[in-house]
Amino acid sequence: MARKLAPLPYVLFGLIVSVLVGSRSLVQQGERTGIVGRLESTSAEVAHRLEVLLEEHLALVSSFAEEFSADSTLEEGVFRTRSARYQAQTKGVQALNLVALDGTIRWVEPEIGNRGALGFDLSKHPIAGPAFRAARDGSKVELTPPLPLLQRGWGIAAYRRIQSSGQTVGLANCVFRLDDLLARCVDEFAEPGLGYRLRFGEETLAALGDPTLGTHGSFAHEVPVRMQEYELTLRMTASPVGSAQNSWVDEAMLALGILLAGFLVWMVQVARYRHQDSEIAGERYRVLLENAPDAVLTIDGDSGRLLDANRRAFELFDYSRVDFLALDPALISPERQPDGQDSIEAFREHLAATLEGETPVFEWTILTSQGHQRLTEVHLVAMPSDGRRIVRTSIMDISQRRELEDKLRRTHVHEAVGQLAGGVAHDFNNMLTAILGACELLSDRCREDAESVELASSAIEACQRASELTRRLLTFNHTVTQENRALDVNAVISGLLPMLSRVLSEQIELKTQLDASLPILGSASQIELVLLNLVVNARDAMPLGGTILISSKDVGSDTVSFSVKDEGEGIPRGILDKVFEPFFTTKQADAGSGIGLATVRQIVDQVSGTIQVESRVSVGTEFIVSIPAIVDEPARALTPVKHTSVS
Repeated sequence: MARKLAPLPYVLFGLIVSVLVGSRSLVQQGERTGIVGRLESTSAEVAHRLEVLLEEHLALVSSFAEEFSADSTLEEGVFRTRSARYQAQTKGVQALNLVALDGTIRWVEPEIGNRGALGFDLSKHPIAGPAFRAARDGSKVELTPPLPLLQRGWGIAAYRRIQSSGQTVGLANCVFRLDDLLARCVDEFAEPGLGYRLRFGEETLAALGDPTLGTHGSFAHEVPVRMQEYELTLRMTASPVGSAQNSWVDEAMLALGILLAGFLVWMVQVARYRHQDSEIAGERYRVLLENAPDAVLTIDGDSGRLLDANRRAFELFDYSRVDFLALDPALISPERQPDGQDSIEAFREHLAATLEGETPVFEWTILTSQGHQRLTEVHLVAMPSDGRRIVRTSIMDISQRRELEDKLRRTHVHEAVGQLAGGVAHDFNNMLTAILGACELLSDRCREDAESVELASSAIEACQRASELTRRLLTFNHTVTQENRALDVNAVISGLLPMLSRVLSEQIELKTQLDASLPILGSASQIELVLLNLVVNARDAMPLGGTILISSKDVGSDTVSFSVKDEGEGIPRGILDKVFEPFFTTKQADAGSGIGLATVRQIVDQVSGTIQVESRVSVGTEFIVSIPAIVDEPARALTPVKHTSVS
């Protein structure tokens, strides 16, 4: 319901008073703001000029000393000529001196006004002494802190040693007057109402401008001036703003207020209607945002901080609203993405591209509050904002979709490879039968030739291995069918242990930890084939020996899992997702066919199970198989097999 406006006369009165008082305050505030801004910018510029000017002077001293070191000429006449030439190049130099190695000043240029410095022992001076000794023993220009000059006033002195034939023969000493340096730097900023003070601690070294400034009501700003390891303070002051206004300004503002009163009343009403429309539009947007199927976040493009999020975002990441918005964005992604990229650096690159006008769409793995990882699709777009760079982030959970796509892809691959493998296996088996028969006949006919018998036996053995490979290919192609029944996983594992121990070397110790109690539906031979393949893989990963652990356990009340864990070489991250692909192998050509793990994956899929692999290079690998338990049948007593060690 629309609110009523106040009566027009009251609005006009309040408006006129507000305009008069507010205008005056705004004018004064504007003047204050202008003065403060000018103080800050001008003082910073003057401080910068002082630092640059000092660096130029130090370069002059260094150049002056190097010129003598270069030609090994250190005569008084040459010194004075060069000194006069260098001083003509700049301002603010009180004197340019030659100092003996014992610290006494030998020559002074110009002598007029500086004769009192002749013979002065700098080595004993409490302020100049340390810089003199450092320059004499070092190789760079040394600067003193501000010191009182013999000629009155304050200055600083610079020292640079002069060498001849590799030996130090004296020091060039340049004395600068701080009031001259300050005057040169503020020359174009000097005007009535401004004052400058250069201080070192509480001591005023130089002052320019109105001496009355700095009292109550004036404006002031201080900036540091760095001179090597010393820091001076430049304080700039300005006169306070007067409060009197011309009467014609007041009258003009009064008339303006009366004219604006009616106009502003009308504008306020229009603004109210627009505001109501804006609130309705904003509420509609909020409803759409809160009920969007995707998680929507707004992020500060400069700092990367979370600004807002919708309800779906809190559900996806499993946080409350307060906790989520206070969260460090680095905690909602794992340290690295599946492709190995650093999550923080990769997301910053996407943000930068968005702020440059792009609309990136990419896959991203997130991390929930429970530590679970989910695959998502992220859309970024820059949002219009007044001064802030805001990025709208839309996140769609595609983990289930990707899982279905992967499963469908694996199914197609398995079907295609299975058909190919089945056809090849049948034809190959027929050829093997002929070859095997010929080899056996040849072996019978050559019984008296030991070498021929040995060659025939080798051929027969190779045919038998090829026949075993054919059987595995037929199994991969579903050619061999198996009848599923209720199985005790612990019993299957225990029954297979004698066979497993025979395929392992003496350097490998086989251990079990069997704690599963629920039955599963499957084929014992198929489960044995899964275990055999996993154990053989674990054996091949430990050529120097180690421990293989087979364990089983109940996962909740509806799943049984068993795993095979080794201490082998591990699987690199880059190929971890390829290990279940048919014919993919990292073994040598004569050491593996590449269908063992593909067969394992297919068998697990047939019993509606899942298989995971966790691996760390040089630490080991663990394959974890999870199969649904039989929960519809009455529970049956299973005898758990306790920890057993077989070697």
